[in-house]
Amino acid sequence: FIIPEILDAYLHGDAETLKHWCSEASFNVLSAIFTAQAQQGIISDCKILDMRHVDFHSARVLENDVPVIVITFQTQENNIFRNKKTGEIVQGAEDVIDACQYVSVFTKVPENADDPVTGGWKMIDLAKQSSRNTW
Repeated sequence: FIIPEILDAYLHGDAETLKHWCSEASFNVLSAIFTAQAQQGIISDCKILDMRHVDFHSARVLENDVPVIVITFQTQENNIFRNKKTGEIVQGAEDVIDACQYVSVFTKVPENADDPVTGGWKMIDLAKQSSRNTW
């Protein structure tokens, strides 16, 4: 349930949920994107239609001795952005579905292990590797 919750929060500008699940650096990057959209008067009406192939890719230790796991997954998304005032579509289309490939990186923060929601897990990176129209 972690990845769908994070993606949904990202797509809908839910800063509270992102702050709970993301490292400070990851939160700052993701929130800057939806903050910029808000400043432009744009709101996301994006939807994750399907998520598949959620796979463990690898585990490693970063240069700063932080152990991480790398997860890959695929989505089918309808990416629409609307004018906040008029609701008019300014980017995307209702009949276009994109197939996307993501990579996410997680670590466990021992100090937060007793968190009842995250169990100490934090996402430290999320990247969309590719996106292509499928419909």
